[in-house]
Amino acid sequence: MADFPPAFKAAAAVLSDRNRPPRVRKAYSVRSAAAQFNISPAAVQRAISSFQRADPLPTPRQPGRPRSLTNEEEEALIAYVKWLQRGGFPATKAHLVAAANDLRRRRDPEIADLGKNWYCQWLLEHPEVQKSYVKAVETASKSLEASNVENLMTFFDRLKKIITDYRIGASECWNEEECGIRIGRLRERLEVAVVRSTRSQQPKVLDPKNRESSTVVASINAAGETIPPWVIFKTFPTEPWSEVEVGADEAIHFARSETGFSNSETSFEWLHHFNLSSWEKSEQAQQSGLAFEEYFGCNVWLRDPDSPWSPPYEAPPIQWPDDKKIYRLLVIDGFVEHTGLDFMEYCIKFDIIVAVFPSYSTHILQPLDVGVFHPLKLAHKKILRQKLLFQDNVVFTQTDFLTAFRAMYDEGFTRSNIISGFKETGIFPPNAQPSVMRVFSQQQRKRS
Repeated sequence: MADFPPAFKAAAAVLSDRNRPPRVRKAYSVRSAAAQFNISPAAVQRAISSFQRADPLPTPRQPGRPRSLTNEEEEALIAYVKWLQRGGFPATKAHLVAAANDLRRRRDPEIADLGKNWYCQWLLEHPEVQKSYVKAVETASKSLEASNVENLMTFFDRLKKIITDYRIGASECWNEEECGIRIGRLRERLEVAVVRSTRSQQPKVLDPKNRESSTVVASINAAGETIPPWVIFKTFPTEPWSEVEVGADEAIHFARSETGFSNSETSFEWLHHFNLSSWEKSEQAQQSGLAFEEYFGCNVWLRDPDSPWSPPYEAPPIQWPDDKKIYRLLVIDGFVEHTGLDFMEYCIKFDIIVAVFPSYSTHILQPLDVGVFHPLKLAHKKILRQKLLFQDNVVFTQTDFLTAFRAMYDEGFTRSNIISGFKETGIFPPNAQPSVMRVFSQQQRKRS
């Protein structure tokens, strides 16, 4: 039993004590065994249940057999599970396997991926972590309307505590979200007049030809400010960037992915961009009188500010006393790219606190969805309609989209739209009433 986890040792002690005659028992209870082995009573009870179901015990490691993870990596993985659960987005099998492989590659870049049985074995070795299941919902955007509002209240209680404990002001409270836009597709039906014809003849319709998708990654804070947006394409325009007027606008960043949507790489790169931009717009950072590199002692890539191409520092940035730390809050949805191990570690190093929206609630709680993206898409539709219908252009190209993007962005991302989005959702200042009342009204309409 020397090589078995503490939970199984405690369970064996409890069961062995129960099999002894009453006069020689040591009165081993689940709670006393848990205290002796310094684990939770729930872990002991799960191990006892495993014994009683006659489940096979985890095979002890053979002497000299290399472990998959070191003790420090095991602790980091457990902390990762706790961080995801605290943020409202429990770790999936894919999360854990990806994080474990990432930790191993940091130690040895040439190391092979973990085997297919590693996940089950790891759960057996860590009874404090148990499997659970999240019920899939067919109509995601409507599921919250038919559910209880307890999750909403819990989210706002946690949000209010974060804002109070970490002294988050309006300029330090940020929301990030992505918006997909079809570059050359009119998202509406148009009423037209055509000459009468036979039934076999169909009137010709306008086809913009370009149905490629792009993704706009945007960030806003409760003070009505925004940081330069990212526009992600599947392929970059074939024309030279110098011929695209918006190419001279350094406030817009362009990226590429195989799908035209963000992924873990682009999300992590965006996080560095957010780190610097949100710091520069923080009122508390401005009052400190220190630039980003002076405050943290490194640049956003954890490198020497005077030698930006040097290797990253192994030590974290300068750690200030708690009463002098400047925190920033990033409220996001819980998709995988936002909850990777690299994303989480980077946020911790630079005092960026992440709050995750409850599942299927972004159409109610997301300030960007409620206040900003709708006028942005209306502006896109207006420009596209004018280009296609009134200027006799059959195709709306990437270059046309880029040239028009600044006008679209400026029309949607106004200070009034941004502040209205935070107020209507109740994100800042924290107020659960608008969202809860909206859910109640939708429930009432559904019942009636």
